[in-house]
Amino acid sequence: DFNHEVALHGFKIHFYKYFNDLSAQIRLNIKALKIINDESNDLQKYYILASLINNAERRAEEGKYDDAIARLYRGMELIANICLDYYSINPNDVDVEKVKDKSDKAFYNISGKLIRTHKGALKMPGIDSMYMLIHNLSTFNNVGQFYFEHRNEYQTVLQHRNTSILAHGLEMKDVDDYNDFKKGIMSLAKRLDKNMEVYLEETIFPKFNTN
Repeated sequence: DFNHEVALHGFKIHFYKYFNDLSAQIRLNIKALKIINDESNDLQKYYILASLINNAERRAEEGKYDDAIARLYRGMELIANICLDYYSINPNDVDVEKVKDKSDKAFYNISGKLIRTHKGALKMPGIDSMYMLIHNLSTFNNVGQFYFEHRNEYQTVLQHRNTSILAHGLEMKDVDDYNDFKKGIMSLAKRLDKNMEVYLEETIFPKFNTN
């Protein structure tokens, strides 16, 4: 699903020229895949995020809601990673002095909550803590502020993943659980970048028209 290098090579064969219904979408896919395969492109992670969301939608259409929610969860984590990367903060190896330099409030709220790994690194305990750190680093950040204002709803949404049989629970998820999660991640993704709808359109998996 996520071997973007192989996908780009496949599309370059130009077989799509024989399928008029697919050609326009595949041209958009080629553009997106070139960006995704270019680590120097500032938009790479945004297109990967869009690809994750579209992959989740495809899984949901197949009725694989646990799988779809797992992909959305990774997408929500990626949004937080992008935001923290802006502040040069690695959630898996937090430099607390760097946090303190950027915001005393953020430092105060994160102190005592970090988990020390077996390698000695200080790691954030979960997605909620990542978003709260983003919020505390700057209340003017659209993503962090929105999460903070809807934190209770997001904690409910995150439980859809945590109680899934593909995560920490034994529950099988349904379309309502998926739709709740998708609504939540889309609200964050659109605040992360105003052009998210464009990235989503360019990473939609091409489909044959069977009508």
